Amino acid sequence: MTVKLIPNVARLLGAALASLAAAAALAATKVPGPLVDTGWLASQLNNPEVVIIDVRDDPANFARQHTDKEKADAKAPLVGHIPGSRLLDWKNVRETREIDGVKLDKMVPTAANFEATMRKLGVRNGQAIVIATNGKDSNSVTMGTRVYWTLKYFGYDNMALLDGGVKKWKAEARPLLHEAAPIAAGDFTAGAVRPQLLAQLGDVEKAVAGGAQLVDGRTADYYVGQNMTSDVKAKGHLPGARMLAHKDIVDEATGTFLPKGELLAMARDAGLDPAGEAITYCNTGHLGSGPWFVISELLGNPKAKLYDGSMHEWTKNSSRPLSRKWEMK
Repeated sequence: MTVKLIPNVARLLGAALASLAAAAALAATKVPGPLVDTGWLASQLNNPEVVIIDVRDDPANFARQHTDKEKADAKAPLVGHIPGSRLLDWKNVRETREIDGVKLDKMVPTAANFEATMRKLGVRNGQAIVIATNGKDSNSVTMGTRVYWTLKYFGYDNMALLDGGVKKWKAEARPLLHEAAPIAAGDFTAGAVRPQLLAQLGDVEKAVAGGAQLVDGRTADYYVGQNMTSDVKAKGHLPGARMLAHKDIVDEATGTFLPKGELLAMARDAGLDPAGEAITYCNTGHLGSGPWFVISELLGNPKAKLYDGSMHEWTKNSSRPLSRKWEMK
């Protein structure tokens, strides 16, 4: 009897070990880099240790179908989402803060508020987070880079951007869902902040006086002061800043980042040292997260910071210097 049971025991033991190995593999899921492609994400859709956060400023389009009229309109908004995605409304990514007695809008949230946002999305500690945008343009893509920067600022590393976003996913005829699924609360915990990723007002004042490189992520019309947003009190750019525009780092036809070699050449053409200390900025710290992502994550420079307050904070005081001179190489 004992001899006859051994094969059964061996099979049961083998199955148990296989289950443990599979569980360990899921628990150890890591993103392969700061960008993941649609093929990689498609292979992970049934992996509970990979969570997709869909950040967008048109949340109503996350879970709806095109109307009959929209179906015939090539310019209709992108609707639907990648299976398993959780909606992160862009307006909840940043918040109003008071810093040194000054009220500032669209700033990095407190650790407690960011933690609460991630928990509402069902994010659990250790999961691989894939950040998806609708990928329609660089404004959308940099919403994703801002979320990525925020996660990294709060000590999280196991995350990546979906290169091309939902736009590329749809273009490849991959499945989209049009109903929001219920989400169980997560246990995400914000870690110790990484001050080396955040440039504050004092850091920028030193850079203007001749310190770190300043990198303006806006387009030329804002850089030279032809245009100005309502968040900013005066036109122009930080003296000495070079421009690495958000629109130039992304192929807007596909929503994907340009190849690393092209990005490196672009930074050098702008007069930047891609390996040097750098502070990126824009109007409110949104678009500037794009060049930060390029310099820090794609070009591998750990000395890159994002100026969260950006021109919104800088121009609160009219005595701070500005330039409208073209300061490119």
